[in-house]
Amino acid sequence: RIYRSFSGFSDVSSLTPIAQTKETFYVDTNLKSETTYYYAITAIDNLNNENKNVQSISRTTPDLSVPIITITSPSSITYNIKNIDVSYKTNEATGWCTYSLNNAANLSINGSASIMADEGLNNLKIYCSDLLDNIGFNEVNFNVDIKAPDPITGLSANSIKGENSLQLSWNPGNATDFSKYNIYRSSASFSDVSSLTPIGSITTNTFKDTNLVSEGTYHYAVTSVDKYNNENKIVVAVKGIVADTIAPAQ
Repeated sequence: RIYRSFSGFSDVSSLTPIAQTKETFYVDTNLKSETTYYYAITAIDNLNNENKNVQSISRTTPDLSVPIITITSPSSITYNIKNIDVSYKTNEATGWCTYSLNNAANLSINGSASIMADEGLNNLKIYCSDLLDNIGFNEVNFNVDIKAPDPITGLSANSIKGENSLQLSWNPGNATDFSKYNIYRSSASFSDVSSLTPIGSITTNTFKDTNLVSEGTYHYAVTSVDKYNNENKIVVAVKGIVADTIAPAQ
């Protein structure tokens, strides 16, 4: 009979055998990693006599646990940049770690790295080996969206009779991740809004610009912005002229 315990023992009276065999060897399976077990073996005769007094021996199972990898960056979110920082931590010392982006070849990594992700869905896998060659694995999926919505079409700036205002309208954008429209205005024509500040941000495709100068000329552009703040800065401005709102002199 084979007895096992988590602590040393010298009497098997209170123990239940884990196995019984006629062989002179036994393989104990499904044990815990890095755990000490105590064993004793007794012989049983045909009359079931057994010497309950024993001297247990101890053995410790090897480290069979894989490293636990926690990926701290990137997260499972959408980024509006392609250059992504990678960082992770493990619960034990490691001999080596590698990463694979979108199933490409594994590259060595030591705590952190910088990767160039693709537009759309990305998958990052990290593998680490501990000092006894147990290999752990973790992965994260994340998205990259740096594509700006398409340029706005159909923009017009029409005068309103008797008002120092211009009525702007345009065709609705088609971005599935649409957030808002930015309206830009200048006294001169322009083709890039990078250096301009929007005069308004709205979610509808009409805008009334008020408090303008009678017969004044203004140039406008509208951009579509997605929820990751991507915006096409190159535009085609249109011109609007305010109605004559000044009465003739008496």
